[in-house]
Amino acid sequence: MKKLFVMASALFLMSFVPAQMSAQENNENQPSEQMQKKDHGKMDPAKMAENRAQRMAKEYNLTTEQQQQLVTLFKAEMQNHKGGPRGGFRQMSKEQRDSMQTAMKAEKEKFDSSLKKILTSDQYAKYVKDQKARMEKMREQKQGGQEGNKPENEKPSDE
Repeated sequence: MKKLFVMASALFLMSFVPAQMSAQENNENQPSEQMQKKDHGKMDPAKMAENRAQRMAKEYNLTTEQQQQLVTLFKAEMQNHKGGPRGGFRQMSKEQRDSMQTAMKAEKEKFDSSLKKILTSDQYAKYVKDQKARMEKMREQKQGGQEGNKPENEKPSDE
């Protein structure tokens, strides 16, 4: 009986080996998801600006002239953000953080005013609405990840 069980188990396990090997062969030529994300960071800024403008063109039904103006705006925006501190905000003093926050706010206002000139009032209103929804979604996701670590969320134990 034991021999039969061992042989059946071995046969069962061996049936998965070819399936696993073929799955590995299919994925060998495709870069992993992590590699694709790393390469995304190396994407050409001009290409990123074009992609962003194309997405907005589809989402907000933009003209080709508007799309070209957005590409120019996005390229300029990327140039302004080049060389900024990455993850070093915690090491900054409060004054440095406040100064950077003020500068970033001014850049955002400048960007928004330029965007407002490019888009129609309806398109801009939809854009603002969508941005608020995205920000709210990000806040919810951020809060959702933190809630799991809070002790007050734990169920009381039955002692």
